[in-house]
Amino acid sequence: MRWMFSIKGSLIFIFFIFNSVLIKAQDKPEGNKELGNISGNFQTDFQYYRTDTLIGAPKVPEKGLLNGWLNLNYTRGNFRMGARYESYLNPLLGFDPRFEGTGIMYKYAGYTQGDLDITVGSFYEQFGSGMILRSYEERQLGFDNALEGIRLKYRPLKGIYLKGFVGKMRSFFTFGTGLIRGADGEIQINEIVPAWAEKKLRINLGGSFVSRYQADEDPVYKLPENVAAGAGRMSLYYGGLTFYGEYAYKVNDPSSTNNFIYRPGEGTFLTASYAAKGIGISLSAKRIVNMDFRADRTAFGNNLNMSFLPALTRQHTYRLITSIRMLLNPTEK
Repeated sequence: MRWMFSIKGSLIFIFFIFNSVLIKAQDKPEGNKELGNISGNFQTDFQYYRTDTLIGAPKVPEKGLLNGWLNLNYTRGNFRMGARYESYLNPLLGFDPRFEGTGIMYKYAGYTQGDLDITVGSFYEQFGSGMILRSYEERQLGFDNALEGIRLKYRPLKGIYLKGFVGKMRSFFTFGTGLIRGADGEIQINEIVPAWAEKKLRINLGGSFVSRYQADEDPVYKLPENVAAGAGRMSLYYGGLTFYGEYAYKVNDPSSTNNFIYRPGEGTFLTASYAAKGIGISLSAKRIVNMDFRADRTAFGNNLNMSFLPALTRQHTYRLITSIRMLLNPTEK
């Protein structure tokens, strides 16, 4: 084993970052003009390692490793913008070594006007349960597949929610070669139909579409350059009873993870639960066939995952870190 001393903190810079601080300046004699809100935080994880000679553990070349993040956000009225600076000098053990370095890989600007919302730059997104698209960050596990591009959200009518985007996916301090396009729509029946507004039964219907374009440069295989996936879902709520079902389909997508087979993929996810005073019941079932979907067909391990396959068992944090390490170092015991 290796001895580790970890320092983890979340600090707020007094000089230029406050949590929801309002900045005002005296612009005119008759009053103040609001300049906007600046907020943010800083986190650093530092570990110092000592080799345990009793069990013959390998020596650690670097005794001290550090991961750090600085977030800055600015809002003024309907406008917002922000950035995150990251530093891995060098990445903590258990993190993918391809994180080594520093840079700003998350930055965005957005504007909301009525029922229309526009984001340019970096963003996270999920369609349904995530079987064809889930972009999110879990920094303690070394996972960040943020999208970089343009996203639109729009509500044309009450109870109808639409969103679409085009962009590329983050791969450590660069981006995957695949160009991703996606659209999602959801209809909330109880909001659309006035007579159903007060009913106990609530029904939501949704559908998603995602495609990836990647040029075929393989000298051996004839690979599809456009790969598409679609999904439909339904949610039912009645008192303490909840039901969710989703079906997803993906056209053939030869890749490193499936040994370049040309078989389509499909997935079904069903879950139902009931909760009342003193009792709670949950039932889930799924069927997943060849649904690994990535922003680059040659990606491996935990990199450039576009899809998320819902788990039926609890995911333990430390076990996930171990799994990532085994993917990166298959010979490690």
